Amino acid sequence: MMAPGELDGMPVTVFSAAHPSSSRKRPYIERALQASRVYRHPRLLRYLDGGVVGGEVVVVTERATPLRHHSLESFSPLHISAGLQSIIETLVFLHDRAGVSHNNVSASSIFITPDGAWKLWGLEYSCSFGKLTRDHVEHINSYCQERVVPPDDKTRISPSYQHARDSYAFGHLVEDVLTPEVLAGVCFDI
Repeated sequence: MMAPGELDGMPVTVFSAAHPSSSRKRPYIERALQASRVYRHPRLLRYLDGGVVGGEVVVVTERATPLRHHSLESFSPLHISAGLQSIIETLVFLHDRAGVSHNNVSASSIFITPDGAWKLWGLEYSCSFGKLTRDHVEHINSYCQERVVPPDDKTRISPSYQHARDSYAFGHLVEDVLTPEVLAGVCFDI
């Protein structure tokens, strides 16, 4: 469940979901909470508070709505390009500064703030490059959209490959948001 709210007078979004300790997804939810507390970047959805209350996980973030709740036609080509640039900047931060693979880059992991900024979130499958093992990849692939999993994912887990999962998924994200209708509104001056 997702609902708007206020925290100390600031507009927020409250996310909550039932995930009892026996849930297979619970470790990933706890990882998302921890990663949201640790990683700070202007283009990551800002985590404000959260935790586990009984069998329910509650997370409070800056006010935002999922990209999938918006019609892409409502955004100008420039806005979409700026949004995609924001996601790239966030991935560069995660990869180059934090040494982390997001592992969940898709339209469902992008949120739009009231001022129109695109923010990346969905950190439940993220992990440090050092922990991006074959076992981890096999576990998270069962939760990911199959088309965003690189075809050679099971055979190439090496230091030089670690950013490739997110890069491949970002390519599919671009394909999803740069529809022919959006591209028709783009003027290419060459």
